[in-house]
Amino acid sequence: MGTEPKKRVDIISFMAPINDNTISRLIDLTYTAHMEGSAEIHLYLSSIGGKLPPAFCAYDFFRSMSVPFCTHNVGTIESAALLLYLASDCRSATPNSKFLFYNFEWTFYRDHIRYPEIVEAYESLTFDTNTYAKIFTERTNGTFDIMACMNGPAKVLSPEEAFRAGIVTESKNSEPIIPELAKLWSIHN
Repeated sequence: MGTEPKKRVDIISFMAPINDNTISRLIDLTYTAHMEGSAEIHLYLSSIGGKLPPAFCAYDFFRSMSVPFCTHNVGTIESAALLLYLASDCRSATPNSKFLFYNFEWTFYRDHIRYPEIVEAYESLTFDTNTYAKIFTERTNGTFDIMACMNGPAKVLSPEEAFRAGIVTESKNSEPIIPELAKLWSIHN
């Protein structure tokens, strides 16, 4: 009776803001790892957040993956980065990590803005905020009032507080263990 061969685990280290470029690279690396035969993919995540549209794109991509996928907060998860973190069913956090929630903003790149552009920005931001809150509620236990952060002061949660809120799913917060046959990919800014 022979021993079962060890399965390859891919670790993707993402320590960058959320934008079109970094998310495109993240999706490319994840897809490549999957196509090269990864048995499991782990995302080591520390991000100050960023743009919501690419974060929603990444969330939907990760939720559609057929390979087991885990996320690990190895520093800070802020704003839009939470969508990447919540895409996994297996979520852990290192002891010194944090989760930061705050309201979203819209950046106008011109000095003169027409009224229809303001209305469009408001409607888009409202839609994104509601979608973010819906995902948050579906993927956690619903005990943390995310809309209070979307409409009021920011809130920082420790890994223990995030576990009680259902954000972190692994009760034991510890440093992630790198498996023997792991392949490391990274996106840093």
